[in-house]
Amino acid sequence: METFRSMCRSIYNAFHKLSVSLFRPKTVPVSSEETVCRFLFAGEFNRTSAKWQGFMPNRDLETSVFRTDRLSDAEVIHIRSKVSEARRKQCKATTYISVSDILATLLKSSTCRLNVIASERQYRWHADILNWPGTQQDRMAFSQKLAKKSFGLVRH
Repeated sequence: METFRSMCRSIYNAFHKLSVSLFRPKTVPVSSEETVCRFLFAGEFNRTSAKWQGFMPNRDLETSVFRTDRLSDAEVIHIRSKVSEARRKQCKATTYISVSDILATLLKSSTCRLNVIASERQYRWHADILNWPGTQQDRMAFSQKLAKKSFGLVRH
């Protein structure tokens, strides 16, 4: 009897794994033509624009963004509320930046080039800004440049 259960469980697990891989939407690579948004929290923006603090990477050297060209306004609002919930902080503003501006951002003091990669572990149409430099000073300089290139600040 136990062997039969084990066999049934194995068949179910194999079928489930196959069905999930068949029906999960494929992740689409991020295009340089896209625009992404960054959700901002208290202290990450002023009256008219994003501050550099709003673009600083997390401990894993990732900056989370969403691919707004692929989302409706209602979807952005829904995701914003989910992100606020997850961070246990209220999102206070949203800013936008083109992927081409992120990719073109360079520093004289660094050979590093930022990249934007689709990362849909938690949210559909999510991406991360990656390849941040090793020093805090260079990360701050990149963040300052991204904040200057961002546009369309919307306060919530």
